Amino acid sequence: MKFHHLLFMCAATLFTVSCGNNEPEFKNIDLENIGDSRDVKMSELATDLRIVTLETGKDFFISSERQTWVNDKYIIAFGDNAIQQFSSVDGRFIRTLAVKGGGPEEFDYVISPIVDDARQILYFTKMRGEEIKAVNLETGEFLPDIKTKEKRARVSAITPDGKLIFPNDSTIFSYFDPLTSEYVPSDVKKARQDDGLGKEVLILTPNGTSGITTCGKEIFVLADTLYLVKDGNMIPYCSFSFKDEVGQTAFGGPGTTLGMEYVDNNNMIFSLKEQRVDITKNNGEITSISMRINTKGLFLIDRKDLSTVRMEKFLIDYPDFTYEMEEFNSVIFRRNSTIAVALEAVDVKTAVEEALDSDGITLEQRANLQKLYENIDEEGNPVFVIGVKK
Repeated sequence: MKFHHLLFMCAATLFTVSCGNNEPEFKNIDLENIGDSRDVKMSELATDLRIVTLETGKDFFISSERQTWVNDKYIIAFGDNAIQQFSSVDGRFIRTLAVKGGGPEEFDYVISPIVDDARQILYFTKMRGEEIKAVNLETGEFLPDIKTKEKRARVSAITPDGKLIFPNDSTIFSYFDPLTSEYVPSDVKKARQDDGLGKEVLILTPNGTSGITTCGKEIFVLADTLYLVKDGNMIPYCSFSFKDEVGQTAFGGPGTTLGMEYVDNNNMIFSLKEQRVDITKNNGEITSISMRINTKGLFLIDRKDLSTVRMEKFLIDYPDFTYEMEEFNSVIFRRNSTIAVALEAVDVKTAVEEALDSDGITLEQRANLQKLYENIDEEGNPVFVIGVKK
């Protein structure tokens, strides 16, 4: 079956688990020459799997390939023309949060969306404008814009007490408290590398939400090397090599990006993606941006020794049937404690039908599958499989 869209998400933007304190020996990971590969089951990463079928209507029809945020209460879908909110409990459509336009509570293009799951606040940046937009997901109301000292600020992560983390050029990242408007640069010292000629070279400054990732109190910074922030210093953790689309080994070469998608106390998941951006202009003004992403590979890394395997298939091993995802396209992860997968309704209905026709299922499984089959509109909105991260 076709793999449409995989999303790893969670109910707190920063993990509350205690991540490992023993760092492995530094090494380079060559992503072009990973000898081991295996299938990964959803049950390896999550428990209490449940299926949520989204309500469908002419004004709130979405694609499984749209960027989406999932937590224990809401599903937020970011479309070209609207940001729409659903319940992650029963799939009910709640409201349209914003529409495309030039007004103060509209957007031209949603950049770096992130949700403070503990407080249910959505943050995002528009393409035009340096302020951060904030929306209360409980009421659907826009909160006052957040103005920072960064040019084109992007929220990379959120601390457990609600402070926003921004990447910057001077101190790697800064904290911003939306309640007090207090802006505090971090005291992290930039790491330097020997260029082989006795000179120290400043690392690349990360930008975008994949540049800074958190795990409990740990902060990882992905630049030319993956760094762990510890005791106010950036400690080299590991490096990567891979080929871009023109055959040059590079960090994030033309069209190719390396992303740290997921981290917990045992594992990390990295992606290699080819990105295409189509920009439409009218009289010199940008009217639309269309982004296409092809995932070249997903890599599961053991934090104990940095051993790496390439993920072959992702198996949605729901209690009553299994859905095999063989292609990794348009893969999006989120760094919280919910793991969710968005699937096209027609494909799920086909998988359920095949399970009903198979031998060896119990009467209870057959009853559950029949009920699920009848509830799925094959021409409707995506079906989500949601679990709690282990």
